[in-house]
Amino acid sequence: MNLLLALLCGLGALLAVIAWRVRGVRLRELAARADAAVAGNVRPRLQRSGGSDLAMAERAVQRLAERLAETRADLRDERERFRAVLEGMDEGVLALSPDGRIVLTNRAALTLLGCTQAPLGRRLFDVARQPGLQEVTADAARRGPGAPAAEAEVTLPGGRELLVHGHAIDRAGLSALLVLRDVTALRHLEVLRRDFIANASHELRTPTATLLVAAEALCDGAIDDPAVAHDFAATVLGHARRLSDIVSDLLDLSRIEAGRADLALAPVPLAQRLAQTAALLEPLTRGRRQIVICRSEGRPVALANAQAVDQILLNLLDNASKYSGEGAHITLSAEVSGDRVRLQVADDGPGIAAHQRERVFERFYRVDPGRSRAAGGTGLGLAIVRHLSEAMGGRAGVDANRPHGAVFWIELPAASRADSQ
Repeated sequence: MNLLLALLCGLGALLAVIAWRVRGVRLRELAARADAAVAGNVRPRLQRSGGSDLAMAERAVQRLAERLAETRADLRDERERFRAVLEGMDEGVLALSPDGRIVLTNRAALTLLGCTQAPLGRRLFDVARQPGLQEVTADAARRGPGAPAAEAEVTLPGGRELLVHGHAIDRAGLSALLVLRDVTALRHLEVLRRDFIANASHELRTPTATLLVAAEALCDGAIDDPAVAHDFAATVLGHARRLSDIVSDLLDLSRIEAGRADLALAPVPLAQRLAQTAALLEPLTRGRRQIVICRSEGRPVALANAQAVDQILLNLLDNASKYSGEGAHITLSAEVSGDRVRLQVADDGPGIAAHQRERVFERFYRVDPGRSRAAGGTGLGLAIVRHLSEAMGGRAGVDANRPHGAVFWIELPAASRADSQ
């Protein structure tokens, strides 16, 4: 009997030791699962059953790990969506910490500020030494969170114009959010608009004033003197035609810019167009004792609109004839250059200064205003040339001629054999 009791006690102790060891193993496994869940690694679901405290704890840890994994996935998706929106913005974004360090940015901000890599952790002033950025940040801080944004315009080295909006923030460890918008093109358009209004007003004022004076003189009695009346009538006719030309060119230019010009493209042999243009303006060039030469290399054929090409060539040859002077030599040429064809009108006149070559294609811009108006023209011909060229998929420009003079050129897509058939 004593032996049986001893055996039972020994067996009980052995079972207790085994249970203790099993519980210890399960506890260590439970701890490992909790650590793995914190690290973002969810192990396969435990197949535990029973109602013991340990089994319940294991199931609770499993549910917590799965819920934590779902939360991590949601946060990761949210972060990716936020990053996609941030990187898709045209505006630059800079988020600053309370001590003025950059804690968040996007690709647009790096481009605008000329940074090759994200300057996270650096002070804004060390990245962009522009007082305007500091001022808008300080202004936003003075206004406080929720107030209207502070605003400033900053000019970066190189002439780029930025419109900066600053917002004060007091959460998530941030103090300010700066939004940068590149307004360089907008400011350039504003300058062009002001120049256009001023130039158009000037161009219209002269013929309008002349018409008014002539009409008043006729009404005051000049109409009764046939000789004087004829002169005033001729003046009225000339300036009325000038006004009509300006309005017509403005309407053409507006239609081209709006994409409403009927520019059906087809193969256009350019050698024939050069000869036709020279023949059309031959009375004008002969009267100025100018020599016009047409030259083409190969068989240049452009994919273009024939009427538009004619208008371009007429404007360029008329321009060259007017401004190159008596006895000038003018060369019209066409050549193939890869998948493009190049038309050129070169003269040996006074030429155009380098700083004026880009501006000559602006509406009403004149290199020599007095001489240009005396020569006639509306001041819109070259603007029409550029817009027609671009509307046909080409481009226009002007270079210096050697030893003197100017070379106006346009490049247009070359017609392929398939286009010609």
